[in-house]
Amino acid sequence: MRNAMGSWLMAAAELTLLCLAMACSSTRLRPGETAYVMVAGNGVTTFRGEIVTLTDLPLRLKEAGATPRTPIKIVAQGEISERLLKSIAGGLGRHGLRRVMIVGPREAAAVVGGEEVQADTTDDAAEELTPVEE
Repeated sequence: MRNAMGSWLMAAAELTLLCLAMACSSTRLRPGETAYVMVAGNGVTTFRGEIVTLTDLPLRLKEAGATPRTPIKIVAQGEISERLLKSIAGGLGRHGLRRVMIVGPREAAAVVGGEEVQADTTDDAAEELTPVEE
């Protein structure tokens, strides 16, 4: 009985450690993976869905596994001053994160019912599919 209980506890501990290791590894950036930093029109900056201050941004990226070789895309969502975006990129560069790009909002396109449509992802409140005009 004691051996069976010890084996069960050891198996449970190993399973717990495995789950913790998998959870930690899933939150880290993989080599070559792009890190996306979102900047809203009101200046609020987020990384992986969490609000982060500009002071803490380099540390949060590094905690997630960003290295000097990690591509980082600053996604401007809405009307944002170019000065702010360049300031964020410069701050990351000063902390050794040099592969920084500033991009506009992303759009997705698909064919629905034989018609090409696109979803504008700039407005999180409502995603509408609108026909693409050629």
